[in-house]
Amino acid sequence: MKYATFSLPNDSTPRLGIVEGDRVVDLKKLVAGKLSRPLPDTLLGVVQAGPDAWREIASAATREIAHPPTDASYRHDAVRWHAPIPRPAKNVFCMGINYVSHMEEGARARGREAKIPEFPVFFTKAPTTVNGPYDPIPWHRSVTNQLDHEVELGAII
Repeated sequence: MKYATFSLPNDSTPRLGIVEGDRVVDLKKLVAGKLSRPLPDTLLGVVQAGPDAWREIASAATREIAHPPTDASYRHDAVRWHAPIPRPAKNVFCMGINYVSHMEEGARARGREAKIPEFPVFFTKAPTTVNGPYDPIPWHRSVTNQLDHEVELGAII
């Protein structure tokens, strides 16, 4: 199941959805009245609800997805995509310089010799740095004139 956070052009309220083919389906409308507990409003809420809730939500969504309510299914290009978890509860820990081509690219950009680090390089991303996939990236020229465009991928297992 692929979860998403999205909003509509006429309503900027973030919604929890499921990606199904070329559509995103509003999960709250899809499983309305089909769960033994309230559906969390956010993906972080779903994660925090625990395995029993995950299974119940997935089971209800799987049963209903073939025939979603007509007002619950939207084309990919008709919604605004948000970060799945717009505000993580804590810093996200990352590993840097984790593949050779990226290390070489960074060294070239800085006019340095490419050298694989002797030890792993770790860094964090503060919860305030999360951005949606098509949102502008704020750039404060008074703070820096060098940006390293990069994407971070997070997986919840």
